[in-house]
Amino acid sequence: MKTIKRTILFMILAIAPAWLVTAGAALIAEEEAFELDISAVRLPADPSGEVVIRECAATECETTRLAVDQFTTYHLGFTAGSTTLDGLKRAAAAEDQAIYIFYRAETETVTRIVLTQ
Repeated sequence: MKTIKRTILFMILAIAPAWLVTAGAALIAEEEAFELDISAVRLPADPSGEVVIRECAATECETTRLAVDQFTTYHLGFTAGSTTLDGLKRAAAAEDQAIYIFYRAETETVTRIVLTQ
């Protein structure tokens, strides 16, 4: 019985440093997101353009510009499949919609745009 207890204790002591290392590991965000009213966003003119985000209601406020590329996807709702940029623009013509813009912070490139209807 003492041998089993010693073996278990040895295993715990051997594994503990690995637990401590992984417990202190930082989480790295792969992407960030904006949640906005559609009126605060200017969608790109073409699939290699940029999204312009107005960060406040005033017209003089700062804007954020994020690039879109051939890998950017466009969605009408979170459960629907993807659509084209033109399809998203047509759907965005309606007022009072929320839009979510997901992007990679390190490259400032949009990964996907989701319009909720």
